[in-house]
Amino acid sequence: SGFARMASLPVATLPLPYASVDDYLDSMPSKKRTDIRKKLKAAGDIDVEFCDDIENVYDEILALYQATRANRKASYEAFDEIPENYFREVIATSGGKAKVALFRLDGRIVCFSFFLIEKDKLIGKFLGMDYTVARARNLYFLNWMTIVRFCIEKGISHFQAGQTTYAVKVRLGCKLKHSWIYFKHTGPVIGPLVRRLGRKLSLGAVDPELGTLGDKAIYLTPAQQ
Repeated sequence: SGFARMASLPVATLPLPYASVDDYLDSMPSKKRTDIRKKLKAAGDIDVEFCDDIENVYDEILALYQATRANRKASYEAFDEIPENYFREVIATSGGKAKVALFRLDGRIVCFSFFLIEKDKLIGKFLGMDYTVARARNLYFLNWMTIVRFCIEKGISHFQAGQTTYAVKVRLGCKLKHSWIYFKHTGPVIGPLVRRLGRKLSLGAVDPELGTLGDKAIYLTPAQQ
């Protein structure tokens, strides 16, 4: 149909064939397992709540999302932007598939995780953190293990973890899934040129972590997807 294809960022996906969180941790090297348990202990004073009504805390969630976006090492410009009412509207129209995990320290929201639930996978969409708290309480790892526990308890077999922080996600057991952007130019001269150039373009080239993973980046086969 005249479309060109360029490689988008791969999607990190964590298979979860485990009966418990302990089974998941046991699948890791002992040093990593010990490190995660230590990080979770440091976050012992964080309270976690799952909800699908965020009107009363919407401004706090939006501020955390914006702080996290500003803290990223790579920017994808328009590909990374969402409307201000995105979280509100997705929850309202998702038919119960959209959920939010709220993480509170002394009653104050210091982290949120926005995700969608499908039949056999949980899709992590957005994570927002207060960076004055994130490192001391290991909020990233607390959120990760909270989602993993949720999936295992609900019988969800895959956690689709998104398109950032690849190095950490691969260490936590993720495999990568190729993704593509299809685009088209209808001009009789520029159109053929765009189709030729599209094969050489890749958003992955601007991500600072993908190129350093090397053989550690394991991609899912079509059959596994």
